[in-house]
Amino acid sequence: MRRKKRVYTRRQKALRRIAQAIVCVLVVNYLCMEFFILPRQAVYKKTEKFGMYPVQVVTHFWTKDLNAELAYFTAAKNAVGLTAVKYWPIYGWYADSATVVDCSGDEAFHADWTVRGEQVKEVIFFGRLEDWSICRVELTAERDEKKVMMTVEDFIQEDGKRYFLGRMEWKSKVQMKAFRVTATAYDAAGNVVERQELPY
Repeated sequence: MRRKKRVYTRRQKALRRIAQAIVCVLVVNYLCMEFFILPRQAVYKKTEKFGMYPVQVVTHFWTKDLNAELAYFTAAKNAVGLTAVKYWPIYGWYADSATVVDCSGDEAFHADWTVRGEQVKEVIFFGRLEDWSICRVELTAERDEKKVMMTVEDFIQEDGKRYFLGRMEWKSKVQMKAFRVTATAYDAAGNVVERQELPY
């Protein structure tokens, strides 16, 4: 008995071709190692380029912008980093940017900052504490007589290390890179443990 050959309608043919095109795009992207199925895969690939390996995720969060990004605060033996990833339909997760701090020096703490978002700009202040007497860290941005401050007192402890993460909305019309930015660490008595300038 002869088997009947299946006849596809125009709609079925079109859907089949679309599915084949999507599969081809995904295969090419994954071969190029730019887009990934999971956000952490994109983060690990990005941080490896900065020599952060092995890397662990300290925490992650969504930014406040309307086109929100998923930000990952990561740590390695001698570095910490903040990586922002975005999801592109069909393509997958893509690491948009990364800010990495070298923690191999003898400083009491290691810190940096970045600004994320377009409609809603958000300052993210992060780093690692090396001196256990530190109880508070402050980020200060100064320009002329204008002064903006952010304080972080709640720390994250992972594998015997202490990390900090602060976030605030940037409302000034002047970009933060035009400000003089400093980070200051204090002990329980309010004494300055160390102060650092954090250029853009």
